[in-house]
Formats: sequence, structure tokens, C-alpha cells
Amino acid sequence: MVKYCPKCGYPNPDDAKFCMKCGYQLPTILQQPSPNSQPPSIPTTPPEQPKKELPLKAIIGLVVAAIVVLVVFIVVLPLISPYGSTHGISTLASTAQSNFGGSWVTARCLSGTVTYVGNGEYKVSYLNGTTITVKNISNIPFILYSFSCTSSSTATCNVTLSKAVFALINGTINGNKAYILVIGDYWNTTPNPIYDSYNQIKSDLSNGGGLILLAKAIFNAEGVCFNASIHNGMVYVYSSASNSTSAESLILHTPTPDISALLSQIKLTSVNALGVLREINANEEIVVIVINMAPSESQMIPVASQVEGCL
Repeated sequence: MVKYCPKCGYPNPDDAKFCMKCGYQLPTILQQPSPNSQPPSIPTTPPEQPKKELPLKAIIGLVVAAIVVLVVFIVVLPLISPYGSTHGISTLASTAQSNFGGSWVTARCLSGTVTYVGNGEYKVSYLNGTTITVKNISNIPFILYSFSCTSSSTATCNVTLSKAVFALINGTINGNKAYILVIGDYWNTTPNPIYDSYNQIKSDLSNGGGLILLAKAIFNAEGVCFNASIHNGMVYVYSSASNSTSAESLILHTPTPDISALLSQIKLTSVNALGVLREINANEEIVVIVINMAPSESQMIPVASQVEGCL
């Protein structure tokens, strides 16, 4: 290979460092790589892929799906679950502890819900998981004795009960046994077995409460505290007895609910104190009986309100 001088153009051998003619310093020629040699590998980093943003339709779809899941858990499942409707009853023990103190537990084998399923049959779902079907409400704990019909119409008195709830809560306060019995009944038509009672009490309250004042005087003479009023659109009658003697008078002079029959169902023959609250409107009735305590109206009303929320 010939190396030409850039100054004078004289051809020089390729290894010459100076021009043989003019003495000019010749540039060095770099060695070319051989055809078979591989260039050194240079590690490369793959280019970063651009982040894909979710389209608006996909975001809306995810939001709708989340809402559907919430609706299923909050609305649908409580309606189809055999225990959904009993949740309010199962937490009555906590309500009792908040209102009355002491410690309370729900008798799960004597607490549950009742639903009319047709053909004269009722489905009874107990808190302990047992479910049975009965043809007569007299076979359901406590329900039959919670109300009485004051109508002269046989057809009205025989209107089918649509649904009901019942619960027995056992408690211990200052080492003494106490009980709370709650019952809620609902009819989806009017008139019904409690319709006349509701109208009578409501009318008496609107007209000055003459009959209620008379009842109050009779009960007070027996050592029983008595009152009637309206709460959340429901008329209620409240009474309490602070000792066994006045409790016996209260049991004797209270036609509805049939306290004596209810006490016999939980195998109690005597009580040391008693509180009874009965709330009714045109379609439903709630009964709260507190045994071996004489609670105030303000203590009993939250329990009744919780039962009402189950109907």
C-alpha cells in the first residue's frame, strides 16, 4: 500500500513516517478490522415503553362494577340471607347492656324471625340456624300471646300475620338474673287484629286521654307507674312495677300482652320487678317486657325501636 504525501504528493511506502521527498510528517493510517472479526458487543437498554392510560369507558366500567358489588352486599344479601333479617335481634344484647348495664346474651334457640309463606304455613328461622315450617302461630314461641283482637269482626281477627320477630335476652345485673322478651308483629293489610286497639288509643290521646288517665289512677293505686304517648308515629303504653307485689298487679290488670302466659313460656313463676312497653300503629305491634327490673320509658324505647327496624 502506498502512502501519498499530502504536501507534495510523492508516493511513500505505507510504513514511512516522513515523506522521502520533502520530509513532511506523514499521517498515521489506522489498521482496518479484518472481515471475520466481530465488533465488541455494547449492552443496550430496551427503550421504555410508554404507559398506556385506561380509556374513559374502562374507568366507568370499573366504577359501575364496584357499585354493583356494594349493592349486592348491602341490599341483596340481607334480603335473601336467612340471617339478614335477624341481625337487629342478634344485637339486642348489646343494646340491653348499653341501656341497663350488666351483661346480656341472646337465647339463640328462642329468638328468630317468622315469615308467612302461603298456604297457611309460616317459616320460622331461629338465630341458632334452625329453620322450621309450621301451620299455626301457636307453635311459634311467644307470638300468640303478644296481641289480642278487640274487633267484633271474626274476619278481622283472623287476618293472617305477615311476619314477626321474637327474642329472649338473658342478663345478669349486680348478680341478679334479669330477662328481656321482645316481640314484633306485622300485618300487611288493614283492618287487622290490632287495628281497633291502635285507633282507640290514638283517639283517646287526641281527646285528652280520659281512659288513659283512669288507667293511670288505677295502676298508681297498685304501685304501678303508667303512661301512654306517641313515639315515631306509634302510640305506646308503658308500665313498670318496682317490686313483686306491684308486678303481680301489673300482670293481673294487663290484658295485652298476656304477660302471665309469656312468663310461663320461659318457665318463670314469679318476678321481682317488671317493665312493659307496647307500641302499635295501624299495621304493626311491638312488645318489650323487662323482667326483674323496672326500667324507665327512655330505657325501653330504644329496644322497641330496634325491634321495629326488623319488621
